[in-house]
Amino acid sequence: VVYIVSCTTTSPDGGYSGAVADLTFTNEDDDTSSVTVSSVSGHTDEGGGTATLSVKLSSDPLGPVTIALSSNDTGEGTVSPASLVFGSGYGTWNVNQVVTISGVDDVIVDGDMVYAIAMLATSGDASYEGLTVDKVVTNDDDNDTAGVTLGPRS
Repeated sequence: VVYIVSCTTTSPDGGYSGAVADLTFTNEDDDTSSVTVSSVSGHTDEGGGTATLSVKLSSDPLGPVTIALSSNDTGEGTVSPASLVFGSGYGTWNVNQVVTISGVDDVIVDGDMVYAIAMLATSGDASYEGLTVDKVVTNDDDNDTAGVTLGPRS
């Protein structure tokens, strides 16, 4: 953004009094639009164990920004809430919002499974619209064991 400031001098020295000058200034925007995601607090597990992470924006957007969240394997883990909304001009863009990731019991002896949480931004602000956020990877620790249960013979 370019600003022009018009100045008129006042001085008892007639050589300077009444001099007019326009000063031009440029304000360069050094903000970048990105989404900041914390590390996951730990693993989830099939016994209902949860993990958390937090999300915030790196700059004040020109309009609301919605971050959609989804798991790439809902048989291993789910995410809540399904979306986060960051407001523009209200000071909420740089406030961490907490996301909870919950393990799912699949009753299959499949070992600890890796899955990811994907995030995608939508906004009227072109610098945030369609911004893809790096996936967050975590593990769902298996609680199933292989075995046979024997009962009395009948």
